[in-house]
Amino acid sequence: MSENISLESRIFRDYQKASKEGRKVEVSILRIIRAEIKNSEIRKKEKLTDEEIQKILNSLLKKEEEALSFYIKGERANLVEKTKEELDIIKKYLPEGLSLEEIENISREIIVKNNFGDMKDFSAAIKLIMKETEGRADGKLVSAAIGKILKK
Repeated sequence: MSENISLESRIFRDYQKASKEGRKVEVSILRIIRAEIKNSEIRKKEKLTDEEIQKILNSLLKKEEEALSFYIKGERANLVEKTKEELDIIKKYLPEGLSLEEIENISREIIVKNNFGDMKDFSAAIKLIMKETEGRADGKLVSAAIGKILKK
């Protein structure tokens, strides 16, 4: 896989390949991704950057994870499997996420550097840390890491 190809081109290429090979679940989720990208480009009136596409993918990932939890609660085994497959497809276009340990290290570094000392600094800390970890860290994990560090 060539690293200099844009994310949008990669998604389109994979969509065409999945279409030819008859992989229905992959075609379906890639079609949704492509539609989201196209709608965003229309709103923005210009091509999206890879970072903007990653934001779209993160948003879709969260929606799919939420749907998965509902399907599990509702004991919808057929939809659970399909949604897990869709999640795997979306994840392959995103950078690898940070581990909890990595998030805590980044959080600690930013908190110390900015002299944040207690929970009143929480919102300022989370803004800086989310900007630093953009697209690679779950907000809930960042929030938990900040809380843990500031409470010490």
